[in-house]
Amino acid sequence: MLKQHIITLTTDFGLTDEFVGVMKGVILSHAPATTLIDISHAIPPQDIREGARTLFTSYHYFPVGTVHLIVIDPGVGTSRKLLALQADNHFFVGPDNGVFTPFLQHDLVQQSFTLENRDLFLADISTTFHGRDIMAPVAARISMGMELHHVGSSIHPSQCCQIDLPAAKHRGNRISGHVIHVDHFGNLRTSITTEDLATIHNKTELSIQCGKHFIQGLSSSYDAVPEGRLLAIFDSRKHLEIAANRGNGARILECGVGEEVIVTHYS
Repeated sequence: MLKQHIITLTTDFGLTDEFVGVMKGVILSHAPATTLIDISHAIPPQDIREGARTLFTSYHYFPVGTVHLIVIDPGVGTSRKLLALQADNHFFVGPDNGVFTPFLQHDLVQQSFTLENRDLFLADISTTFHGRDIMAPVAARISMGMELHHVGSSIHPSQCCQIDLPAAKHRGNRISGHVIHVDHFGNLRTSITTEDLATIHNKTELSIQCGKHFIQGLSSSYDAVPEGRLLAIFDSRKHLEIAANRGNGARILECGVGEEVIVTHYS
């Protein structure tokens, strides 16, 4: 069976500039047979938390051994480290700025190294584009089978940077969280998960408040309410989402990232 050479890319670069295409060119120059897959290039600029969540909820849909390159790097050019990890039998390359926090919190990291071997980098290293000059060529070589210890020094996972990823809070019959992302459709993903509501058996006896609006109960589909009406539903990431049937929930609610969401249950 032929080994698959797959690299995914997650960045905050957008698609207006040449950054994504140039990184792909570097990868293919070192590993021409690699399949490149874009997870997202629309992470909000410098939003390490959203990058961490996006990567963690996406990686396991790819074959074991896939290399995941994530470049959300507001500290580029500083003393922050760059990492290559093996976690849950996948490989990851990115900055040590907290973007790998979910893997560290779930104790999934099997080995971790800092990128130090300059022989693996491009000859001319800029101070503003380490995704192109350092991370892309390293990811390419890992995808071709290079063992991680060749990239540099071993680092214990406990020494890697972690950031706060706020979870929902429980108090009596009240669960509070926040909007953590607004997607292309205007759907608002919250920090409240299916696990937070697992002990509540009758989901119709819920009141969900976001801003000045209240929604009663959970829907099983977007089309379960009349067109234009707000609804609450679990999204594909298993987070509570507030949306509008064939409408823009964020616009109707006049809410965005950071808005408090309160779930009250009566069962």
